Amino acid sequence: MGGGLSWMSDAPEQLDLQVGGQLSARAMVDLIHVRGEAWATMPDPSRPDRFQLRADARLLFVTVHDFTWRRTDAGELFRLMGGLGGEIDLPDDYGHLMLNLGFAMTRLGSFEGVERPFSEAYGGYAGVTARLHFWEIRNELRVAVHGMMPPPELTLDLAFSPEQILAGLQFGVTASNRLYVQALREGVISLGPELVVQYEHLVEGPVFLATLGVSGTLGI
Repeated sequence: MGGGLSWMSDAPEQLDLQVGGQLSARAMVDLIHVRGEAWATMPDPSRPDRFQLRADARLLFVTVHDFTWRRTDAGELFRLMGGLGGEIDLPDDYGHLMLNLGFAMTRLGSFEGVERPFSEAYGGYAGVTARLHFWEIRNELRVAVHGMMPPPELTLDLAFSPEQILAGLQFGVTASNRLYVQALREGVISLGPELVVQYEHLVEGPVFLATLGVSGTLGI
């Protein structure tokens, strides 16, 4: 659990960085061949319908690199990147590296109280996740390079040339980094500063989100 400050530019059509507060919660299960993590952020506790939920998971070689559900004044976003991947353990138990690739999709539209034009895009991605720990420092970097395009308009001849498909394909990067320092630790309980930086390239444009605060963790 944690809380602190946030910086957000959630409208992809324009870069408009807004400063506010945030409350966050994170849960993670890490076993030998099964890993799952969910992270929720609420920029304004007085408006619980505005939030972001991100998750990732791995079961053997099946991976979910990123699932995001976000509701802000810029609309409601669903994003999914999932496929197949593998994991490499780093020397001296400093962490591990995960490589994966697969299917990617985004949907951005309206929800209760917020109106915006609906858009969707589909394609593929290649991702890498690096989880590192040195001394009391924990860092997790997630990067995905993706190519997506809106669904083509249906025509009577149902003929799509490769040139048409490539013309609508847009490449981008979605990346996030979480840095946590266990300033105080007693057994399975720790407390310290946490910095999360997130960048997304949507079809409509870029989105930026960062949080800085204090987080307390309980490990089993």
